[in-house]
Amino acid sequence: MKVSVLVIILVFSFSVFGQRNPAQKDVDSMCNVSAFVIDKDPKGLNVRSKPSVRSKRLGVIPFNSDGTVVDIIGSKGKWMKIEAARNAEDEKVFSKTGWVYAPLLGITTKRTNGEGDSYIDVYRTIGSRNDVNNIITRLSVATTYKLEGCFQDWLKITVPNKVKNFSAWLHSDNQCDLPWTTCP
Repeated sequence: MKVSVLVIILVFSFSVFGQRNPAQKDVDSMCNVSAFVIDKDPKGLNVRSKPSVRSKRLGVIPFNSDGTVVDIIGSKGKWMKIEAARNAEDEKVFSKTGWVYAPLLGITTKRTNGEGDSYIDVYRTIGSRNDVNNIITRLSVATTYKLEGCFQDWLKITVPNKVKNFSAWLHSDNQCDLPWTTCP
């Protein structure tokens, strides 16, 4: 009898507590950040139903030479889950939830709260901004980088290097998601 009760409790626990939030079921990490489209294809940026080039195309974010900002809510591999896109006039140009390939999105670096020198720190891992051993390098402000992924308010970026490109984490304090300004 005790074994039966224990089995029922375990099954119930795994079925209730082992479930992921329905909003998270298709993402590796949840995010709350924005970035801008750097894809220069005049046909626009494809938005997919799943994080795969083979998945159904839900629509296209139209190309805009002034720039387009996307709201990112999650990531999986090198794909970003977005829920909207807007242009420089703050008009929604895409209002569905879908997936875009991360390297076709970018972010520009900015000073923390508009203060400081012309360089900002980027990190090996997220979380510890006070640990000098976690700083991977310093980057110039007002420079655009391609995205790789995200976690909460952090963006994983590709840092070009003469020898080999590398990944680094950029905190939201140093993210400028507007392609039409340098975010003082």
